[in-house]
Amino acid sequence: MANNIYSEMLEGLKIPERLSPENIAAMLDAKMLEQNNRAKISLSSAPENNISDSDNNVPADKQITVSGGKKRSLGFAYRTVASLAACAVMAFGLVRYFDSGEIQSVDSDIKGSTFATDYDEIHKTFRKYYVDDENKKTLDSVVAEIAPSYDDSQFDSTGDNAVSEPDVPLETTKPDDTVTTPPIADNDPTPENPTPVPDDTTTENPSFGSDVRLPEFDFSEDNENVLIGDGRIFVRDGSTVKVVLTNGGKMEYIGDAVPEYGLFETKTLEEIYTVDSRLIAIYSVVKEEPASVPAAAEQEQSIVGEMINNIYTDNSLSVKTNSVEIVVYDTYPNGVITAASVTSLKGTLTESRLKDGYVYVVTNYNNYRHSPLIGVEDLDGYVPSYTVNGEKCYVQPENILIPEYVATTDYTVISGIAAALPNVPVSVQAVLGTEDKVLVTDSAVYVFGYSNSQGTQSTTIEKFSLNYGIAHFDGSALVEGVAVKNGIAEDNGIIIVTTLKNTELGYVTSANVLDGNMNLVSKADFPAALKNVSFNKRKVFLSNGSEGYAVDFTSPSTPVQIEYQDDIDITSGLVEFSNGYCTLTKGDNGEIILAKLARNANDELYTECETVVYQSGGSSKALKDNRLLYCDGANGYIGVPYGYYDGFDYCYKYALYKLEPQGFVKVGEIESHEVDESFEMGKAVLNSGVLYIFSEGRIYSAAVGENALSVIGRADLIESSYSGHTDW
Repeated sequence: MANNIYSEMLEGLKIPERLSPENIAAMLDAKMLEQNNRAKISLSSAPENNISDSDNNVPADKQITVSGGKKRSLGFAYRTVASLAACAVMAFGLVRYFDSGEIQSVDSDIKGSTFATDYDEIHKTFRKYYVDDENKKTLDSVVAEIAPSYDDSQFDSTGDNAVSEPDVPLETTKPDDTVTTPPIADNDPTPENPTPVPDDTTTENPSFGSDVRLPEFDFSEDNENVLIGDGRIFVRDGSTVKVVLTNGGKMEYIGDAVPEYGLFETKTLEEIYTVDSRLIAIYSVVKEEPASVPAAAEQEQSIVGEMINNIYTDNSLSVKTNSVEIVVYDTYPNGVITAASVTSLKGTLTESRLKDGYVYVVTNYNNYRHSPLIGVEDLDGYVPSYTVNGEKCYVQPENILIPEYVATTDYTVISGIAAALPNVPVSVQAVLGTEDKVLVTDSAVYVFGYSNSQGTQSTTIEKFSLNYGIAHFDGSALVEGVAVKNGIAEDNGIIIVTTLKNTELGYVTSANVLDGNMNLVSKADFPAALKNVSFNKRKVFLSNGSEGYAVDFTSPSTPVQIEYQDDIDITSGLVEFSNGYCTLTKGDNGEIILAKLARNANDELYTECETVVYQSGGSSKALKDNRLLYCDGANGYIGVPYGYYDGFDYCYKYALYKLEPQGFVKVGEIESHEVDESFEMGKAVLNSGVLYIFSEGRIYSAAVGENALSVIGRADLIESSYSGHTDW
């Protein structure tokens, strides 16, 4: 055998009896009998949840017909394909799931993720990939190579340009079990124990009657701009945070938390959190400094000069750098607002989380190449840095993870900051060679990348658990195929990764499921290139414009095929209330209608009761986002903001309804007249028994009683220019 990339892999490999040349020929004959019968989906599950292998258990509608009209179960087709795929494995060296005996363990050498021992190791790795970085493959670049037509122009509603599906699915073996296909001979490919495909065609969405009116949502507005802490209310206003003291509903606006700008800096407020009376603000910072260009005449003949000229071109008048700033503010009752600590991280913000008083910030460190890479001592050229209260630090080498395949010279940096005791970051971890493909949950950070280990294109996953301000590395996983855009989700510790690969049989899209210990539990293969992926908890919906597939991983080890639905959940965005939902919609004549929806015995939605909040001509922020409705299902209260123009000015109201046996009853209302739209009411939050109602310009506090909505106080955030009607 000629030496090639696979020769060492195949040398000495024991070939199972079922993959002998005689049985391979028999399997190919069986394939010819089935070439016109395409299977729809293949499911792989853990061995402890094996499905019964009895032909008698296969429903008639899940059987397929082979030549001559003889009935065979889908399990037959799947097992045949498994044998063919096994042949392909022997030819191309793809041995991960075939005859492996078990799932790849987290500690497998094939994954190869290790922490650096010193800066010299990082420097050598960095230099190796620095020069030809543009030639390195990433998840995005490999997807483009696998399916060049994998874009919107090739997937339209008519399906004319859809990517063709293969004749059969590629793989049906269980990822942690051996191949179970028996030897096949005598032109009778009937398996002894065919495996039926579990199928659940029940619809995910309830049907609804003609009396049900569903909202048309537009979530473009940012309605998560208010936080209530320990006697403090924090309201976002651009990059400023307004601070209001509150005590039992009595409020006082004491001042603003405003970022401090350095020379050539612009800052954008990205997120706010509160711990006790402290405010934590996260800013994206862009610094654009004028470039100082060395004398070209002296540098023209040197390599360094050539590199500098490539950086500082005639069109480049400045050097732009990005960073993320985390400021912990102390807010005092006397109106003094000071920065207790300032942490600055090089790079751009990916995502952040607050957990148990600690703020975790994930950044992408990618735009630091503004000078040539010199030597190990030049840490700024290849190591992420950060500052704490002005003191500069570098990420320690033992906290920098180097994956088996370094796709780029970028870093993903995970930092933990103790907000209750602001000081240095509790933990700073970094992953070299990443692509800003990150999934952040309340308990962990997952960093995704590309790998080409042993000639197999795969997706790597590095997991960091979050506890006590520390991002702790929990191990790696490897799934075959290249992760697709928007194809990654997490539900209560279960990770679903959707990947694409191109095989001799055609495109295959796979949904891979991993547990909290990064073990591959099961997967489902779909015989097509599917670019549109969405999730409803552990249900996965995939389509490409002409065909759709869906699978349910509610039980992770036993995936179940379900019916694909274009509208995955018609109740998505509705607000749960009592034993159903409450909605705010526009009627046929422009009325604002509050309704209570419920389900009957057949799981059909119907309108239980409704009331007209305002006749034609009114408006409400909650029409675009029903989540702005205040809902207290336990006590039956619903708060509705709305407004209208009365011919003189804007009349803004907040009405409180209670659901009684006879329907909705209005128990109270707040009213204000303004000439500024900034006073239109929206979100309401119940805190310590007080209902706070927010607009951009004012906050109301109110007590919710049996038959009234009583105003306690108000705090004006901007000055009202109206001097006519009574406020309330």
